Amino acid sequence: MIFNKIDLLKNNKITLKRFKNLPIEEKKEAYALGRVLYYSGEYMKASYVFAHLTIADPFTYCFWHGLASCKQLLKEYETAIEAWKAVYSLHPKNPLGYFHAAECYLSIENKKEALQNLDKAEQLCKDASLLNRIQLLKSIHGN
Repeated sequence: MIFNKIDLLKNNKITLKRFKNLPIEEKKEAYALGRVLYYSGEYMKASYVFAHLTIADPFTYCFWHGLASCKQLLKEYETAIEAWKAVYSLHPKNPLGYFHAAECYLSIENKKEALQNLDKAEQLCKDASLLNRIQLLKSIHGN
């Protein structure tokens, strides 16, 4: 059951090996729980679920995306940047990872990295709304 997963994760004595060995359906339930926590504003709890999932399955894009989103909203920008890097490593043609990494770089006042990520996002972007956001940030922060 999905709510048993949060109890499983809360127990500090649980081994990662046990979590890694969860059947795929249970990992999907844990992911669904992470999303419920995220959308209800429980970013710390959601990040805990997503962090376990990224360790258990490091090549699953949506787990990293969830973790990165939570860390960014928690203003843990350095950790969010690392998670966004994983996102765009797994999906290098998706501009969202680069865009959100740029937002985090701007939050820690690293304009150079922010602009590099905005340039990459702009090159890949096919969505007019996102492209407007990218161009707005670039116009505000230089370039």
